[in-house]
Amino acid sequence: MNFQRTYSALVDKTIAEVVTAQCKGMPAADTPAIIALGGYGRGDLAPYSDIDIVFVYTAPRGKQVEKCIEKLTGALWNAGLKISASARSLEDCAVAMDEDVSFLTALLEMRYIQGPKPLYAALEKSFRAHIKKTRPGWFVTAKLEERDLRHHKMGDSRYHLQPDVKEGKGGLRDIHTLLWLTNFLYGARTPDALAKKRILTAAEAKALAEAQRFFWTVRCHLPFLAGPE
Repeated sequence: MNFQRTYSALVDKTIAEVVTAQCKGMPAADTPAIIALGGYGRGDLAPYSDIDIVFVYTAPRGKQVEKCIEKLTGALWNAGLKISASARSLEDCAVAMDEDVSFLTALLEMRYIQGPKPLYAALEKSFRAHIKKTRPGWFVTAKLEERDLRHHKMGDSRYHLQPDVKEGKGGLRDIHTLLWLTNFLYGARTPDALAKKRILTAAEAKALAEAQRFFWTVRCHLPFLAGPE
């Protein structure tokens, strides 16, 4: 998965340069933290994929912070990045963890990019506290229901002549779901980590890693053949 890592690192560098250019001289209080989520957060960025980030700030959101976020969002788009961004205060993030399982899932793979580090540290602390108080069964049930709905939408079969590599049954998103669940329950987010915690045998972890590598290879080559949507 070297391509995804390299591409993610390139995006990190681009965002850093944009922030440096746009936020030079701004007080820290007027600058949000930029945090990577989802696939970008874990460093698995496929060609033409959305770059998921969240701007995190302390409430209330003043005019200067709002102006900074708008300025950064426009500059990142102008730099050619396909940004999918949200802006939330630390309090908003805490509320969303209770109400939005997709946001909670995305935070499992959050990664600091730019901005005030204390904001990132505060979000991470809030997230860890939320994980501890959340019933594991609630998260497992929510993700399995989400998986079942996706399978139904995609035809609920592994044997399509033109399978969807990412969303189809048995595809890359099912591997993601497995790793989200093990990350939430055991703090294990890779096949190797699952083997070390004895959740999978060494042979099972190897098979999972090989499947993941195959799907990512296909996932990364197809967009270059088909071009952007």
